Amino acid sequence: MTATDTHGWFNHALTSYFCFNNTRTLSTSRPSQLTLVRKPGMTAYLDPTRRYDNHVVIHQKCAESDIEEVLGLYPDHLSPEISIEPAATDFSLSQCLMKHRFVPAYSHEFLAMRAESYQASPIKQEIRVERWECEKVDDFLALLQTAGVECSETVWEEKRRYYCTEQFRCFVAFYDDQPCAWATSFLVDNGMSRCSLVSDKVDDTVITARETGAEAASDMAPNTRKGSDRRVAILANAYTQEAYRGKGCQTALLHARIQDAKAAKVTHLLTDVMPDTISSRNCKAAGFTTKTIRIVWARS
Repeated sequence: MTATDTHGWFNHALTSYFCFNNTRTLSTSRPSQLTLVRKPGMTAYLDPTRRYDNHVVIHQKCAESDIEEVLGLYPDHLSPEISIEPAATDFSLSQCLMKHRFVPAYSHEFLAMRAESYQASPIKQEIRVERWECEKVDDFLALLQTAGVECSETVWEEKRRYYCTEQFRCFVAFYDDQPCAWATSFLVDNGMSRCSLVSDKVDDTVITARETGAEAASDMAPNTRKGSDRRVAILANAYTQEAYRGKGCQTALLHARIQDAKAAKVTHLLTDVMPDTISSRNCKAAGFTTKTIRIVWARS
């Protein structure tokens, strides 16, 4: 079994979340031009309308000619980050990337947990967590703006429908009754993408997929077992206002989201952290284990 097969549900859940984030971003109202390019052992995401949505994931060893071809898809002003799985790491890949002026930038740890492995722990009495639903969506934007998030009224009118929903669940922590921290979870059924992706076969090794919306389900999950009842929750977007850091708000939010996911019949949870951090240790204490650590390269 290849690394791609082993991590099939994991990779498809992350692709689903990538597509959703591309749609919900508050940074622009421009229509998405997201395109996925798949080659053996590699997936590339391209979008000229969103600077930070240009990314290449190298899952396993692949042909240098394929890497060269994929890198050629990105203009200089949209240089992608390149995430490399351990199975793909070798000297020739490093040499190829350095030739294109890429250097290692940071490590990115992905954690996974079966819902049944969750380890509960007590939460400080001063902290309570609420899940805000659609009637609180404007309040949630106001809270984001206290952290410097910028969003015009025009963009918000278009994007507000993606926030505080059954799929994209938004949680707020209160410390002594003051809202001061937040985090989200994104639910994916069967590890499948919730973007509607239209696929066209370009040649024997390349498939491109253009995003056409974020509501419809698609069949872009060839490695997902038919009839699978896996439901995945991706935990992300954790932020605490500076005056309240170190008080346990994110620990409370972590446990609240896991408990909410279990109640929603989630079977697997995913999150991503920087390795060897408090966030990583807190997640592992709750039952998460390391799924993979990717080395991220960026152009110098």
